[in-house]
Amino acid sequence: MRAAFTALGACAGLLVSTVVRSASTTPLTELIARAGNTDDDQERQALLKHIATLPALDELTRAEAAKLTDFVRKWTDGELKVYNAQNRGHPKKEQVNDDFALSAASPLQPLTDIYLGRIIAWNLIEDSTARSSPERGPLYKRT
Repeated sequence: MRAAFTALGACAGLLVSTVVRSASTTPLTELIARAGNTDDDQERQALLKHIATLPALDELTRAEAAKLTDFVRKWTDGELKVYNAQNRGHPKKEQVNDDFALSAASPLQPLTDIYLGRIIAWNLIEDSTARSSPERGPLYKRT
């Protein structure tokens, strides 16, 4: 199962790399690319923490970097336990996504795909009826 998560992380990292390469190269885009391309969640957490301290960042992006740093810290410490705890008692169809509390235009948004991929993969592995469910199946096939 860990291999599946690693593969998903690598795919998401490639996505981040592609998005970042198309933008102008700045310290922010370079740090985001490094965070997206590492296989080490602790390194990603350290890079996000560094991003949150960049003096040129606007307050919204700084706050989003801090939120994402905290999410990655919780994930690194507890992996899926964090996700499970926040979804306990919610209907399964609401457990497919996590908004990560970032704006849609956030430059950090591509980094969330790494964790969203892991969450979706875990749901599909743990609940063998998810893909065949007429109600929930399409939720996993949206991308």
